[in-house]
Amino acid sequence: MEPIISEPMAITEPVVMKNGKKFNWRMSLVIVGTALAAAVISGGITWYVMNNKISDNNTSNSVQINKLQAQISGLKNTGVVSTTESASTSVASVNLTNDQIFQEVSTQLGLKRSSIGYFTIYSQDKVGYSYNNSDVSQFSGYAYKQSGKWNSVVVGQAVQGCSMYSSVPEQYKPVCMIENNNFVAADAHTAYLNSGEGSINYPTTSAVKYIGS
Repeated sequence: MEPIISEPMAITEPVVMKNGKKFNWRMSLVIVGTALAAAVISGGITWYVMNNKISDNNTSNSVQINKLQAQISGLKNTGVVSTTESASTSVASVNLTNDQIFQEVSTQLGLKRSSIGYFTIYSQDKVGYSYNNSDVSQFSGYAYKQSGKWNSVVVGQAVQGCSMYSSVPEQYKPVCMIENNNFVAADAHTAYLNSGEGSINYPTTSAVKYIGS
């Protein structure tokens, strides 16, 4: 009778490293998970710090820009910095049309078109006009522009004494009579005249009659 040989049983052995130690999958997963968590936390902290720094820089830059803009505006208002038209005025560098000039003057000085006898434009910052005011009757005058504002210089119905225009800048004074002790002598010289007996500051050669002949 032949002996019965049973099949050898399969033996499952744990994975053994070369050094004889078992490989612990659970510990490896813990280590990898911890490393990933640390990386995420570190990245988040770095992003938060950098984002705050960028935000602080933007805020600082915005404050500096606002300060510079305020300084520039202040210099413009004091005349240190101005848009270029002439050294004596603050007229904008963009020229206005005759219609725009008339609109500005009539609006700022409260002039009604129906009451204007003539309206003459000499330049972007100088005009002359006659006006029929029911309270003062008809009078003639000039207007000059400084810092965006039109200022009226009333001449009246005759040439006035120069002292009447003491507050008017030199480049905007109309023709006036030089006074002597508040009395205009018969042979008194007339100031601000050009060779054609027109006004130096309001020359007829550059005049444009907007209203009137």
